[in-house]
Amino acid sequence: MALLLCCCTSVNAIAAAPPLPIATPRRAAPARPALEHPAKLFLLRGGSGASAAGLVGDYSKATLTSLIINRGGWLAVFLLSLSLTSVVMSGFEHTLAEHIELAYFVPLLIGHGGNAGGQTVGAVLGGLSAGQIAPKDWASIICKEALAGLGAGTLTCVAVVPLLRIMKISIHVSAAILVTMPVLTVLASSLGAALPFAVLALGADPAVVAAPAMTTLVDVGGLLAYFMIARVVFGAFGVQMGGAGSQQAKAKGK
Repeated sequence: MALLLCCCTSVNAIAAAPPLPIATPRRAAPARPALEHPAKLFLLRGGSGASAAGLVGDYSKATLTSLIINRGGWLAVFLLSLSLTSVVMSGFEHTLAEHIELAYFVPLLIGHGGNAGGQTVGAVLGGLSAGQIAPKDWASIICKEALAGLGAGTLTCVAVVPLLRIMKISIHVSAAILVTMPVLTVLASSLGAALPFAVLALGADPAVVAAPAMTTLVDVGGLLAYFMIARVVFGAFGVQMGGAGSQQAKAKGK
């Protein structure tokens, strides 16, 4: 009787126990396509939540040889492109000879354009790498940076006015410089905002390409804008580019 009672108790305990889970075979994860460049991974993610490694690659794993080859190649390309500045300068050689004051501010304007564009490139790359902005936001970012460049360039003109007064620069050259400053800042800011998106779209590394490309384009475009604006401003003051009338306008300005 005791044995029968023990068997009944064991049967009841087994029946009350929860059923054991049935193991199901796991499906293999789909293979991810190999990406040729980390920038393509960033594009596929749409920039949302992408890390800095997804944007510019893993710097800790980059070898010295790869850095030299990658950067040196692009720097050589942009160095050759900078030769266009010599072409622009030679095209306005007679103008610079007659209006030497224009030449005084070529380094200042070129440096200012590089500074303005560098600020924008750094801000856009930082936003992209942090996932705060995505490639689809390119239009709004460029417009925003262009307006910011217009405001910053106008503000910079205020700082340049005392310098022009101290150097006793003629009024027509001063006007050309003050008009060029905002235009150059807008150009540099717009290029600085657009180039990271353009480089990403091409599958290249924006951290390597965007900044030197911006500098090259701003140097060449800034010089052209400077001389073309000077031609218009000089005409408004009745001064011929490369003519003898500059001395008369300079005397009036003083």
